[in-house]
Amino acid sequence: MIPMLDHRTILKWPQIYNMVAFRNVVADAAITNWWTNDDDQVAFSRGNKGFVAFNNGNTALRRWLTTGLSAGRYCDVISGMLSGGRCTGKTIDVNENSLALIEILPNDLDGVVAIYGKKTIIQSPITIKRKQVFSRAQNKRKRRF
Repeated sequence: MIPMLDHRTILKWPQIYNMVAFRNVVADAAITNWWTNDDDQVAFSRGNKGFVAFNNGNTALRRWLTTGLSAGRYCDVISGMLSGGRCTGKTIDVNENSLALIEILPNDLDGVVAIYGKKTIIQSPITIKRKQVFSRAQNKRKRRF
């Protein structure tokens, strides 16, 4: 049997408090954009209302994933919260294609990131460009032209 948590306990664990708010926002949205690598790493969105990713594996999760969310900068409600228009934890940038670079290290305290709706948007819209990396040989060829 799971023990009942009173409000004092929940307030001591901001992750739980924030995930209750997450659940209230996404409750009526279907699970979409399911992703797993079958190595204890899972991510999914709840329609266009929220996104969550878990890393319980022994390797880093570092991957572009579809969030279902609008373009913008979101505050991860597991590692922090919005305070005075700033995020006290990690921020996650979602591009115009609803993609975000999700990074969760195997030794991260919680091993989870969660973002949702307009309440956690810091700024929108933003443009995120993928950095193109060239080898030295490619750079030399580019300079010749």
